[in-house]
Amino acid sequence: MENVREKILDVSRELFLAQGYKKTTTRQILARAGIKNGTLYHFFRSKDHILLHLAANLFDEASAIVEALAGKDPVLQYTIAMNLEFYAIEKHERLAEMFYEAYRSWTVLEFLVQKGAQRNRLLFEALNPGFTDQDYYVRTMAIKSSIYGFIADRYHKGSISYQDKTSAILELTLSLFNVPAQDLKKAIKKADDILEKETIVISGFSI
Repeated sequence: MENVREKILDVSRELFLAQGYKKTTTRQILARAGIKNGTLYHFFRSKDHILLHLAANLFDEASAIVEALAGKDPVLQYTIAMNLEFYAIEKHERLAEMFYEAYRSWTVLEFLVQKGAQRNRLLFEALNPGFTDQDYYVRTMAIKSSIYGFIADRYHKGSISYQDKTSAILELTLSLFNVPAQDLKKAIKKADDILEKETIVISGFSI
């Protein structure tokens, strides 16, 4: 049964990236996967629920790549993660739409905020020993809301540059999690050097 679940996710990702999330129907997913309606809904409640699981897989895959590139440096990890997310949507139109629809869905956004808050606690707890889980959740929601605005701009207009987006989000993070300015400057320089040298593939996309 696990193979069927993975097949549904693989087929859905292929369709979302080939023709867009909005244009993909559950009927198309059923036909491509060669399954019946009941089988799909045994695993996933809706198309949004499929997108949630794809977002979860992407988050875990990207987190593993970031940790391999940045090691244990928390500010560098965060900087590389932000750069990858914005560069991915800048480079790939379909990924931009997928990210846009993911952030528009409360089901997916809430998941991303919760996972992001957990990651941010691990990264920045030493700088903020008095912060509660709620503090991390609220600050991560503020950051994710800003990211959604930039993704929406990319999807609809593309008027804000990659550099301006990453700079604004990193400055916001610095202020919300009390990251020393000199640490962020070093991390930005190091992240740029790493990403220039590395070929990174996430979910089949070269970034």
